[in-house]
Amino acid sequence: MAQYCRLSFAERCRIEQLKKQGYGVRSISRSLCRSPSTISDELHRRFTDYKAKTAQQDAIKKSCQRVKKRKISGFLEEAILYLLTELRCSPEQISGYLRKDYASMPEMQVSPEAIYLWIYRHERREVITGFLRRKHRYRRNRNVKGVHRGGIKNRVSIRERPGSVEDRQEVGHWEGDLIIGKKQGSAVGTLVERSSRYTILVQLDGRDSETVVSKFISFLKRIPAHLRRSLTYDNGSEMAYHEKIYEQVGTKVYFADPRSPWQRGSNENTNGLIREFLPKSTDLSVHSQEKLGGIASLLNRRPRKILNFNSPEKVFEYCWENESAKLSKCLIDLE
Repeated sequence: MAQYCRLSFAERCRIEQLKKQGYGVRSISRSLCRSPSTISDELHRRFTDYKAKTAQQDAIKKSCQRVKKRKISGFLEEAILYLLTELRCSPEQISGYLRKDYASMPEMQVSPEAIYLWIYRHERREVITGFLRRKHRYRRNRNVKGVHRGGIKNRVSIRERPGSVEDRQEVGHWEGDLIIGKKQGSAVGTLVERSSRYTILVQLDGRDSETVVSKFISFLKRIPAHLRRSLTYDNGSEMAYHEKIYEQVGTKVYFADPRSPWQRGSNENTNGLIREFLPKSTDLSVHSQEKLGGIASLLNRRPRKILNFNSPEKVFEYCWENESAKLSKCLIDLE
């Protein structure tokens, strides 16, 4: 049996060229002397129009990740267990804490995804998963046949998002998602501002892109331009018309990497809080915008430790009036 050899950058450039010229999978495979399955896999694992440069970068990244896999044991395992069970930290928070407090110890660096995998493969999985905010005893298959959340035209990756968004000092950068109701039949839109944690809940009459995007636009229009700089979303098809958001309100839309919920950590955590009011097994279509607004208001008036026990509402209102204010200055002025 011939040994498999990974596609080279030159081959990926050729694939991009032939695809633009309208050639199909079998024609491309014959041109490159590769199997049709290799070409098909290469084309279908990309979430946008095929780009050789992007495909090569992804391949290199995955190759590095395979090399860097680290067994979780010893002191690292003890630290994770303590942070998870005693301090009730999420895998994302654990990863960030270890990266910061053990910066000089590479053996203590581990990704949120690696922590999730370790939890769900642990011999005491049924006990340990009870400390997760979403207490699933088994992890759902992320590659279920028939489910495809890609194909978003002109999708801009989170990797192209300005670095200024990361430190959460500049207010006006949002994270978005849908909360799904009973039997996937209803949904509520959620928007969470990254710095203040200010939350907006959006009543939806459907989950199609036209409905979701138009509703998000209507709420963003009510906010000053300096408080609607960007929106980071997952790869749900409801964002197919994402370009309309920038066209109508000037909010740039970025998409998180597939299967990377920690890249929208504020939104994910807030969705968990919202589920106290909107359980998964219920029909979300029965809730009016007024009712959803009341839930959002309750969350926005709660003092948050991360905001020096100010409420998201108070911080957001301050930034509404002070256009150039950074979060750190806001928290000082609110003391």
